[in-house]
Amino acid sequence: MAEVIAVMASAVQLANCCAGVWTLIHDIESITPDLQRYKQHIAELLLLSDSILKNEGRIYRVLSFINKKGDLLESLEDIEKKKTSLSLHMHLIQVEFLSEIRDDISAMENKKEKAQNQVGLRRSSPKPVHHHRTSSLVATEIQVSGPEREDTRVVQLQTVPAEEAHQATT
Repeated sequence: MAEVIAVMASAVQLANCCAGVWTLIHDIESITPDLQRYKQHIAELLLLSDSILKNEGRIYRVLSFINKKGDLLESLEDIEKKKTSLSLHMHLIQVEFLSEIRDDISAMENKKEKAQNQVGLRRSSPKPVHHHRTSSLVATEIQVSGPEREDTRVVQLQTVPAEEAHQATT
């Protein structure tokens, strides 16, 4: 009986060893394509290094190109900074012009109000003259008077939407 157990234990150990060998063979087979690729890459690198050694002038041209590329990138960065600065200056000038225009308009409005106060304009309430279903003709009487003027009456005619004419008279 002991001999049978010993034979079975030996058979199990042999099966484990066979499985390990089988796994190792399979791993070696799967590594072979990777090794072939590495060998191909090394051969390509050798060809490249031989080409570089034969054409030393190219090395200098490549290095000078890399340096010029760096200079070009720095120049482009400087141009971008100047463009941004110029854009900001243009914006500031535009804001100044708009401010001046706003001040001029404000001054003109003040002059207009002063002139109206001196002349003395009085408006009557708008009176509809002609009705249409979508619009109305409205007359507004304006009386102009001043220290050096005779009283003058002016009638202003205006076409307005019918709803606005109705609201103005109510």
